[in-house]
Amino acid sequence: MILEDRVAAFQELSKFLSNPHYQSSFSSIVKKARQNNFWFTEKNITFSFFALSHMLDALPLWVRSYNIVGKKKKIGVIVPSNIPLVGFYDFLCVLISGNIFIGKLSSSNNVLLPYVADLLCSINSDFHNYIYFKNDIKNVDILIATGDDNTAHYFNYVYSGISKIIRKNRTSVAILNGSEKDDDYRSLAKDIYLYFGLGCRNVSKLFLPVNFDVNALKIFFLKNEFLSFSEAYLDNYNYQKTILKINGIHFFDFENLLLVHSDKIHAPISVVYYEYYDNLTQLQKKIKYYQDEIQCIVAQDILGDNLVRFGASQSPSLHDYPDGVDVLKFLLTN
Repeated sequence: MILEDRVAAFQELSKFLSNPHYQSSFSSIVKKARQNNFWFTEKNITFSFFALSHMLDALPLWVRSYNIVGKKKKIGVIVPSNIPLVGFYDFLCVLISGNIFIGKLSSSNNVLLPYVADLLCSINSDFHNYIYFKNDIKNVDILIATGDDNTAHYFNYVYSGISKIIRKNRTSVAILNGSEKDDDYRSLAKDIYLYFGLGCRNVSKLFLPVNFDVNALKIFFLKNEFLSFSEAYLDNYNYQKTILKINGIHFFDFENLLLVHSDKIHAPISVVYYEYYDNLTQLQKKIKYYQDEIQCIVAQDILGDNLVRFGASQSPSLHDYPDGVDVLKFLLTN
């Protein structure tokens, strides 16, 4: 299968992803995915499909920047389970590069990616020879694995003899400067609430200018369509609020979100940490200190390039490389 055929197939797949409800099987797949993982609501699944469809719009232009010569290596991909269709970017890069995708799925995320793989195979049946889902990853040439800091050590040990990309815990931050408009704050709420804050591109920490009125944000956070009245999320919210009260920690209560002052950046579900900064130099030092734990920075052009606009953290482009590693380039050079 030549590159042009692979690109054409993913372009056709993009059409399916942009209108998932037109697929007669979509509602049953959503139900099955929700039973498999209660965090996967229909609204969040649908959003993930739309976001990936939009990402694929730039596929023909993106591949031109690479010298793609298919090697047909076996690429093992260990897929996590935090958000719907996590792992699709690796799936795309492996197949576009002409390699063989061997995926190991989490037990709580084993529905959506195989569904998309079936759609792709229905478009071009040659992909049947390039896509495999296994219970274990053995005899592969390259490994791509996403997990936490503990599993990273395990993957490095078990797969010590091969080239690999090992991703650890990351989260995302937002920087406000006080000049944002109301729509920016509403969009920021989307960056926080989408996928219940479980993604590495979800904002879990706010950097605020000194004297910023945190409570003024509340009106923009009171209602959010992506929470979908999740009992699990509200249970976390009530639990975290109880813990904060018991420990005497001050917090701002947005009725579905708790804002807590902290110098940490990884916050639990239903909590966002915030911290004040005096000047940009101080802020840059803080960002640099946490650079290996930050997936993306949501802000206006306060710190220059490589920033994500408000509301777009969970709509990455093909150039938004996870953990800053160009996966396609890595596959082509290893």
